Amino acid sequence: MNYFLFSFETENRITQQETGQLRGAAEGEAVAAQGSYSYTGPDGQIYTVNYIADENGFQPQGAHLPTAPPVPEEILKLVQRSIGAKNAADEAAGRVDDGQYRPDPSELAASRSGAVPKNGGYRY
Repeated sequence: MNYFLFSFETENRITQQETGQLRGAAEGEAVAAQGSYSYTGPDGQIYTVNYIADENGFQPQGAHLPTAPPVPEEILKLVQRSIGAKNAADEAAGRVDDGQYRPDPSELAASRSGAVPKNGGYRY
């Protein structure tokens, strides 16, 4: 694997350090990195941000960064019940979403003849 490391400090005392690696060379290559940077805020306080940047995006963490409040327990239970009911109804009706695209057979025949399937092949 290919690894990289860098670290620097600017004249105005901004610092950054980062390490990373090249991942998935066979699948198109992606960089996964982690590091931190610090700077002095207008109030004179030093702020530090630690981060991970990978296939899940940029994920910063810092004591000064806002965070979402926790989801209330009642809401979590309601969402879980709702998802469970939808899954049960789908299964009872014979609908299973396994993430596979399956065009309607009539649309397959139309696409072989050069016609564009209605709805682009999606069923609603």
